[in-house]
Amino acid sequence: MANSCPLVALPTELLARIFEAYLPEYPRCVSMYPGTVDSPMFLAQICTRFKAVALATPSLWRAIDISAPHPSVPERLAPRRKATNTFLARSASCALSLNMTGFPHQTYIHDLFDLLLPHRERWEYLVLDADAAILVQLAGPLPLLRGVELSGFPHTPLALPHYEAAPLHSLCVCRINIESIASPQSLTHIHLTRYAPAECIPFLLRTPNLEFLSISLCRDSERALQPYPVARSMKINLPALHTLCLHTDDPIDTGPPESNLNFLDFLLVPSLRRLQVSSEHFHFPDRDRDPTAEARIRTFLTQWGIRSGRLEELRIFGIEFDDLDGSHEAPSSELMDRLRDVVHDYKPPSEKKENIRRQDWAVDALPFALRFM
Repeated sequence: MANSCPLVALPTELLARIFEAYLPEYPRCVSMYPGTVDSPMFLAQICTRFKAVALATPSLWRAIDISAPHPSVPERLAPRRKATNTFLARSASCALSLNMTGFPHQTYIHDLFDLLLPHRERWEYLVLDADAAILVQLAGPLPLLRGVELSGFPHTPLALPHYEAAPLHSLCVCRINIESIASPQSLTHIHLTRYAPAECIPFLLRTPNLEFLSISLCRDSERALQPYPVARSMKINLPALHTLCLHTDDPIDTGPPESNLNFLDFLLVPSLRRLQVSSEHFHFPDRDRDPTAEARIRTFLTQWGIRSGRLEELRIFGIEFDDLDGSHEAPSSELMDRLRDVVHDYKPPSEKKENIRRQDWAVDALPFALRFM
């Protein structure tokens, strides 16, 4: 091997850097299993020299993807515990990025989570499928935690215990009571999966420093919630927000039907540069009487306080691009000329590619997270 591969002659520090560049970029996690090529376990099997460098480089072992096995295959638990302990030991004192996934009532996730708890002071990024028994163990200090994805089980939103995580700025949640999130004013990047306006509005009023916001909205009726008491004059002021993604399968009204309020009516986002939104938010039930899509979009951009030329990218899902021309003439402006160019620039050639494109902003903003439903 030494004669055929010049890499083995490189200095240890340089070879370690090459190994770090070879693995997925932190905080994205790597597989614990030798059969996976993008794993430090694979590097350690190539030759004696590579193994020595891999074992001497804790940063290679700091991002761990742990998938909890099903109780129907108990023989998988012991190897998974061993691999988890191996990564934790070889990562030394490095900050950790951890993916711990598996339905809590159908897997051995509780057994594996117990292995992580003694290292909680090193948690920097965490993806966790959790029930109430797991969530309660998050109470207390998490001094390095910067990003979290939490999915609660079963379907009733679960409350978080009191935790202390001063560095926390990025959050993805599903089936978690967002009113229990501590210090929302510190958050800059958020993705919310299947939350109703009655939940989102009071929470977002407490998040003035958001730079990225992605929400998969559902109806208030899906949560058996009373509509949040709102007035048209109420505004969610997000002065630093540069990217907004709003998706829903149905039109989402806020307040009683007679109020004719839309979730978008409450936003004030003067610094917005990128908007990705489902067409249902723009309400086009009757094109003979309603404004064109273009006019409706212009109305929202104006009320959001977006200055001409500020918006750089716009994606609208569920609307034919020809509809932007409409049967009614929209006043020409520099903003709308630019907007038309941006909209027409995005035309997904297939449903599969559209789904990928729908997630790419969230993936960039929250690189530790796994799911953006």
